[in-house]
Amino acid sequence: MLDQEAVRKKIMAQNQAVSVVAAESDLNSLFMVAPEEAVNEFHDRSELWAVMNSRRFRVEDSETGRPFSLFRAGQEALAISPDGRIAVTALAVDVIPAQWEKLYPPPLQSSSQQIKAGNQDLNAIDGTMYVSEYVSIDLSNGKVNRLSRGPLGSKAGWNSTPGAAWSADGQLVVLSDAFLSSGTGSEDRPTAPCVAVIEIATGRSTCLERVLGDTENGYTADWHVVYNVRFAYGNNRRVIVDRYYLTSGGLRRAVIYIGMPDGSWTIDAATNQEITSTVPIELSIRQTLNDPPVLIATDKKTKTTRVIWDPNPQLKSITLGEVSVLRWKDKAGREQIGGLYKPPDYVQGRRYPLVMQTHGFTENEFNASGAFPTASAAQEMAAVGILVLQVRGSEGCSSAGTPQSTECNVDDFEAAVRKLVSDGMVDPDRVGIIGFSRTCYHVLAALTTSSLHYKAASITDGIDAGYFQYILYSGAEINSQVNHEFEGFVGAAPFGEGLQQWLKRSPGFNLDKVRTPLQVVAIGKSSALSILTMWEPYAGLRALNKPVDLIVLREGQHELTNPAERLVSQGGTVDWFRFWLKSEEDPDPAKARQYARWRELRKLQDAQAGGQKAN
Repeated sequence: MLDQEAVRKKIMAQNQAVSVVAAESDLNSLFMVAPEEAVNEFHDRSELWAVMNSRRFRVEDSETGRPFSLFRAGQEALAISPDGRIAVTALAVDVIPAQWEKLYPPPLQSSSQQIKAGNQDLNAIDGTMYVSEYVSIDLSNGKVNRLSRGPLGSKAGWNSTPGAAWSADGQLVVLSDAFLSSGTGSEDRPTAPCVAVIEIATGRSTCLERVLGDTENGYTADWHVVYNVRFAYGNNRRVIVDRYYLTSGGLRRAVIYIGMPDGSWTIDAATNQEITSTVPIELSIRQTLNDPPVLIATDKKTKTTRVIWDPNPQLKSITLGEVSVLRWKDKAGREQIGGLYKPPDYVQGRRYPLVMQTHGFTENEFNASGAFPTASAAQEMAAVGILVLQVRGSEGCSSAGTPQSTECNVDDFEAAVRKLVSDGMVDPDRVGIIGFSRTCYHVLAALTTSSLHYKAASITDGIDAGYFQYILYSGAEINSQVNHEFEGFVGAAPFGEGLQQWLKRSPGFNLDKVRTPLQVVAIGKSSALSILTMWEPYAGLRALNKPVDLIVLREGQHELTNPAERLVSQGGTVDWFRFWLKSEEDPDPAKARQYARWRELRKLQDAQAGGQKAN
């Protein structure tokens, strides 16, 4: 259980100590940080409280007397019984059993996430994601009952989201992402986490469907992620599993399971997406690439539809660029897809500058940013006369996490540009690219290996499969498995003979090949890793006297939620690409220093280009 006061005391003691045993710490905790900042930065979680008979109280474990601290998975999976007496959630385990390593492997041997036996320090200075299991908690006395008796699959490399919901009578719960322990499920040995129904009174569990893991050969047509589970309204024998199909343009579909008299469950093929026949009104979200989402109600009998809530009425007064689906094939013949954002005053036949955003595309959803709210700024860039292509990225490539996947992504970018240039829409000499999170690596790989010349690039808060990052993550316990993922990207560990592969494939060793001005953005406050992980490409390019800029957002998280932080992130993206692709500057006096700095970078770029021509 997390004790925030214990975390504060640990940080203070470390800061005041004459020496610290580094082997007992991770990288973040070795840096001097203020106790309050560290607790707020790394321990954004909640204690479990309840209200009974008008009395509000903190729920405490009946065995230990300690409060229940809900880490991220526990917050996502929290569900209260209909009578308000029992909570189902996911609790981090103090000790990971040795048998869990063998019983609950990841879908791929190369997965960066694998369960490791041993103690979990739930009071770690830097700790957020822990191996957890589903439990029920009696709110009146704090008694804990283990439900799945196995870990959540998402910590073992499976693509699934924790979730829990109760039946109307309070006798059953449905769980997603649940490994069922041997002896409690219908099979002796688990093969993948389940969407499972648990009988609270008996503990009996039934696996409705298995979670699909990553494959070495890419995604099949029906590959999907379960993102929500629930019982039909007022129903005890009908479970709805909401699926998200990655290979179908982000199709969302509900699959219904019906409980049979003998206790088994089967798919209800007759009603399929019908949630329940007893509710006359159906609620749904209506949206398209160009139409913002609204909540609508549909009378099932008359089929009459009515908008009951528009969360963004202000968009009616804003002229947005048209978004359309673009399809193309890479040189291997793979079908690729993305969303093309055009300027509001788009003129057919004119060639525009282009910026590619590289972290996923959903074909049937409105998204002004293009993908994530961090770094991506599709409509904003379209508004200043820049075409934006939101690329699906890795989902269209096979052999995830391998050198072949990297090559696929780089070729995907090139093929998309070739398509738009061939169609007469894009100026081939004014192409930019954005990387965020995982796709920072893909962008750096493109800058160091692609035959396409990018006029400008930006990467924000992500991985780069660099040697410096590899060493940093190796020393940070919470991220210790990331280096295994880097080994998959490159094909070896960076030692001995494997170092030759790193010299060839790791972007950090090939920064001399970069000809593109690069904007590097780190997000973090007291976290050392958040800044240091973005340091290698910045420092390397600086050492090579190449145009590079580093911005640190002192506040914020990976996916920015604060409007002011989004404005800085997305506004910086617009300014950067507008400067390099259109030679335009925002006249705002507050940005004068920014542009003065960038003009110096342009001199470096011009000198570099002149030197290349002379050679």
